[in-house]
Amino acid sequence: MYYTRINIEPHPQRIAYSDQSFFIGSCFSANISDKFRFYKLNTEANPFAVLYNPASIFQTLELISSGREIGKEDFFQEEDIYKS
Repeated sequence: MYYTRINIEPHPQRIAYSDQSFFIGSCFSANISDKFRFYKLNTEANPFAVLYNPASIFQTLELISSGREIGKEDFFQEEDIYKS
C-alpha cells in the first residue's frame, strides 16, 4: 500500500471553552457543531435550519446581522405546512 505521511503542526491558537463559535450551512456544519456541543463548547448552528446554497446563507447572515425580528409576515401557509 502506498501513502504519503504528512505531519501537521498544531495551530498555535487553540479553541477555548470561553470562545464562541457559529456554524452555518449544510449538514456538515450541523455535525461539527454537535461535536463541539458534545465537548461542552459554546456554539450555535444553523438558526434557520440546514442551508445548501450560498444565496440562502447570505440572506440568513444579512437577516441575523440586521437585528430585524421575524414576524407573521415572514411566513406563508402551503397546504398544511408553514414556510418562509
